[in-house]
Amino acid sequence: MSKIIVTNGAYADRKENTLTQAVDETRRILSDVQPVYDAVKAYELLKNSSNRTAIEKCRIHDPHTILARFEHLVLQQPTALFERLAKGVHYDMMAFYSIALRLINRLSVCAVLTKVCDALRGEKTPEEQQHYQQIAANRLASIHDALKEQVTALQSDFHEEQIRHDIQVALAGPVKWNYGWKEMADTVREKISIKYYRHNWVVMAFESGEGNSDVALEFAGHRTFFFRLEEYSFVLHAAVADERCSDFARTFSNGTKLTTLFNNDELFHNILAEEKDLARCASNLKELLLRYNLPANFFIGILQYRPNHAVSFEPNATSYHIEHLRSPQTRKLSKTVIISWC
Repeated sequence: MSKIIVTNGAYADRKENTLTQAVDETRRILSDVQPVYDAVKAYELLKNSSNRTAIEKCRIHDPHTILARFEHLVLQQPTALFERLAKGVHYDMMAFYSIALRLINRLSVCAVLTKVCDALRGEKTPEEQQHYQQIAANRLASIHDALKEQVTALQSDFHEEQIRHDIQVALAGPVKWNYGWKEMADTVREKISIKYYRHNWVVMAFESGEGNSDVALEFAGHRTFFFRLEEYSFVLHAAVADERCSDFARTFSNGTKLTTLFNNDELFHNILAEEKDLARCASNLKELLLRYNLPANFFIGILQYRPNHAVSFEPNATSYHIEHLRSPQTRKLSKTVIISWC
């Protein structure tokens, strides 16, 4: 398991530098929009008295040139602007939206100014004005497409390094202040879910031990994280929050439980009876679920039921199943099972 590093200054600094550079480049280009806008607005209010000033501003800060420069900044590779902005805000969708929408609003003003300035300067024929307006419209559309592409990437990509850093930050407070096990698991899940709301998170919190036999995992994919800090151990899994991700979800529809699916299966009764070898339990459970076409990108976690263990999950999630199993010998709770398929 990975040792928790509460702060990662170098990592955070790289992201801050990326954001600062991207914003500075954007500001340098878009700062030229404001004087043109102010001059045109004054002209529209005062008409002929400001005509000369407006024309001069249009000439010095040509909106066509501004759009062309910004389109180049947006499309240049390998470090396109929106990609750098996303990286700079730590892949936070809401923060990215906030910056990107302000940029698009300013560019929309710039696109309008291309038409106003062409008319004021009177240097182009009507046919030429129409031609250059189409170019401006195409550039704005190209920038919109790049923005949509980056939004799609933010929604679908899984930035493991950033998520691991964010989990470390989320763990810092609860570990430092010695929260109770359940409160600790709930707090970490709620914090990480705010930013990564497109995933349903499960947090398993349990006491660390040498070769810990109180937890067993079977999984495929890259959305499972392990952390250990002194006596605290954590497993976090992110399931895609989309009930349509797999037909396997129907296996547990309408409140169906493992005890219902495999009530008469000897292998399942072995899982219930097994008190020590949780790894065998997880392997056997995988074998059972494969009969129902368990997807390739699955997660199975089994945690021994103890007072100093806790599992936190989204109660209404449709991409995983949580079930508490009882020992057939004592009828007491013995294991918590987490199954994810998205």
